[in-house]
Amino acid sequence: MSQTLMQPVLSWRSRVEKNLNEVLQSHTVYSNVYKGVLAKSKDLTKAFDTDDQTKICIEILEKGVLQVSGKEREAQLCC
Repeated sequence: MSQTLMQPVLSWRSRVEKNLNEVLQSHTVYSNVYKGVLAKSKDLTKAFDTDDQTKICIEILEKGVLQVSGKEREAQLCC
C-alpha cells in the first residue's frame, strides 16, 4: 500500500486524521484533473445538491471508491 497516496484517505475514513488540509492537495473539484478541467457549478449542484467544493470533497472522501493503481496493488500483495 502506498503511504503517500492511500494513507491520508484511509486515515480520514478511520477518523485518525481530522485536518482536511492534511488529506487533500486542493479543495477544487475537477471534471478531468489530468486536463485541468474544473467541474462546472451546475454539474456539481446536480450531482451533489451543492456547489460547495469543500463539502463535495468531504463527501467524496467518505463515500467515494478508492482507486488503486497497479503498482499499489502489487505492493499490497508482496508485503
